[in-house]
Amino acid sequence: MAWVCRRRAPRLTAVGAVLSLAAFGATAALPNRDLMALAAARNDLDRSVMVALDEAMWGQSTVAAALLILLPGMVIGGVLLGVALWRSRVAPRWMALALIASGPVHLVPGFGSNAVAVLGWALTAVGYGGASLALLTMDNDAFDLPPVTPGSAS
Repeated sequence: MAWVCRRRAPRLTAVGAVLSLAAFGATAALPNRDLMALAAARNDLDRSVMVALDEAMWGQSTVAAALLILLPGMVIGGVLLGVALWRSRVAPRWMALALIASGPVHLVPGFGSNAVAVLGWALTAVGYGGASLALLTMDNDAFDLPPVTPGSAS
């Protein structure tokens, strides 16, 4: 995403990419409920102990800090990258709109529900698909050109 948008919206792309990468990195500090459930099932661990462990892990201050990085980074970074995709005009505008809309969808109450989560991530995938499409159709000579400055030829 950042590479395909950087020529026509370099600052916007840089801020959006940094926020998005920080959000992605913050996920490393989050407990993995699926992995804990798998380990509990495979090792026949007591359910009440696992529930208590899960609650204790989610109550850690590192998890709260990670969420404070993850949520704004994911939402704001996605919107900024969507605007950069829109401004760069390398993909259809509806794909950029999908990425712009995906950020706020993550804030919809009930995001923990599967339907809302699927909608948010599907919109994100459409936006990133637009960037992928642009990269795939870009010729090799246009791949590493410097950013376009106002008043210069594109």
